[in-house]
Amino acid sequence: DVFDLKPKREDTLLAGLSMGGYGAFKYAFHYPERFCAAASFSGVVALDIFRSEPGSEPEHEFELLFGDLTKVSGGAHDPYTWYRKAARHPKILPRLFMSCGKQDFLIQTNRKVNADFQQLGIPVEYYEKNGKHDWFFWDKEIQRFLKAVLG
Repeated sequence: DVFDLKPKREDTLLAGLSMGGYGAFKYAFHYPERFCAAASFSGVVALDIFRSEPGSEPEHEFELLFGDLTKVSGGAHDPYTWYRKAARHPKILPRLFMSCGKQDFLIQTNRKVNADFQQLGIPVEYYEKNGKHDWFFWDKEIQRFLKAVLG
């Protein structure tokens, strides 16, 4: 502990965009006691994105990250594994935010996960509006998130 930092849960936020949204939710669901809020902007919040065309560049990139993609579902890297586990104790989760632009290629995945959260009883603040998978959208959403959490 060079800096002797002991962050308090109530002072610690987590956010990511695109694949970083996957990472933010992975940490939020694995270590809910560390964060008061977590946000995923245009996030890879489910494995639907893995269903790209065989041999495509995205498929290759994800195989480098996760190994054999046919074995990811139901495992430690599968968001639905985290979601089902968290649904047993949703009150311990940090405050969750999700947003995605209506013109983003990940909009259907984000909509589905939002609906699944409602079914599982996982509270989430979900936003969608016109926007693409770009910084024009994310800049506004990060500001919305910070204003909601920090006031």
